[in-house]
Amino acid sequence: MKKVQLLFVQAAVCLSLLVACGEDNDDLSTNPDDVAFLDFSPATAFIGEEITIQGKNLGTNPHALIVTFGDVVANVVSVDGTSARVIVPDDIEAASVGLALRISLASLKAGKAFTLKAPVIESISPTSVLPGQEVVVKGNGFRNSQRFEQVKFGNTLLKGESVDPGNTELHLYIPADATPGKYTVGVTVAGLTATAADLVEVTGPPVFSGFSPATAFIGDEITLTGENLGTDPDRLAVSFGGVDATVVSVDKTSAKVIVPDDIEASSVQIRISIPGEELLTSDNNFILKAPVIESLSLTRGYSGQLVKIIGKGFRDSYRFEQVAFGSKVIERGSVARPGHNELLVSVPQARGRKVSRVCYRSRHDGHGARVL
Repeated sequence: MKKVQLLFVQAAVCLSLLVACGEDNDDLSTNPDDVAFLDFSPATAFIGEEITIQGKNLGTNPHALIVTFGDVVANVVSVDGTSARVIVPDDIEAASVGLALRISLASLKAGKAFTLKAPVIESISPTSVLPGQEVVVKGNGFRNSQRFEQVKFGNTLLKGESVDPGNTELHLYIPADATPGKYTVGVTVAGLTATAADLVEVTGPPVFSGFSPATAFIGDEITLTGENLGTDPDRLAVSFGGVDATVVSVDKTSAKVIVPDDIEASSVQIRISIPGEELLTSDNNFILKAPVIESLSLTRGYSGQLVKIIGKGFRDSYRFEQVAFGSKVIERGSVARPGHNELLVSVPQARGRKVSRVCYRSRHDGHGARVL
C-alpha cells in the first residue's frame, strides 16, 4: 500500500513540472506596472518604413505585442524585451497620430505623436501614352492598399481597380475615355499630397505613314514614321509578313526596328499595332535584299573542318538556314555559329571531290548568294 502512495506522489510532482514547462515563457511580466513605453524613433517616417520602439519588459514574442498608430494595428517585426521593430501601417488615416502598445494587462501610450511623411513622387513613365495604357509612378510613402488610395489623373480620381499599389511604386491605368491632352498625376495619403513634376500626355490613335529604306538586309535597322506611336518599345508591335520584329526605340513619330531573321518572303507588308488600337498596314511592301557572300576563310580543306563565310543578310537563326556545299545541303546542327554577317560552318563529307561552289539561300523561294 505504501508503494502505491509513493508512486502517486511522484506522478503528481511530474505532472506539475510538465505544466510549468509547458507555459509559453517569453519574459513577459504579469504586472502592468513593470511594462514601460519609453520612446520611439524616428519620430517621422513614410508608410511602409520601419520604426523602433524603446521600452521595458516588452517580452520576446512579436505576436503578444500589439502596436497601434491611431486606431490602425501595425506589423511587429521583432521584439527583444527592451525594443521592438514595427512597420508604419498602410491604412494610417492621419498625418499625425498617437502610438500605443498593449501587452498582457498593460496598455500604454507614447509621450509624443508620430508624424507621417508626405508621399514623394520621384519619376513617372512613360510620359506619352494612349488611353488605357499603363503608367508607372515611382517614389516613396505610397499605400500598399486600395482602402484609402487616392490617385488623381488630372481631375479624375482613379478607383482601386485602376491602380496596382505598392509602398514605392504605383501602376496606374489611364482611363479608356481620356481625351488627348496633358495631365497631372497626384497621390494623396492621409491628407498629404504629392504631385509629379512631369505631365503625362495622352495622345490620339496611332498613324503609320511609311518606312525607310524600302529595301534592306536581314538584321538591318529601318525607320518607321507616323504619329502617336508612343514612347514605349514594348507596347509597339511590328511584324514583317507576320514575323515579329524587334523594336529598338520609339519616340511618338518614328520607330527603329530590326528586319527579322525569320522573314519568309522577299516582299512583305509591314504591320504595326498598339494594345487597344486597330492594326495598321504599310501602303507599300518591304523588299528584302538578297544575301551577299563576300569571302570564305579557306578555299581548300577537309571534311569536318570549319569554314567561315563572311557577307551580309544571313540569318542569326537555325530555323530557315540553308547553306550548301555543291549539292550537299548543310544541316542546322553543322552551322556552329550563325550571324547576320558571318557563318561558321563545318565542311561536309566530300569523298575527295572538289566542291565547285558554296551557296547560301535565305528563304524557301531560292533567293540567295553563291561563291563559285
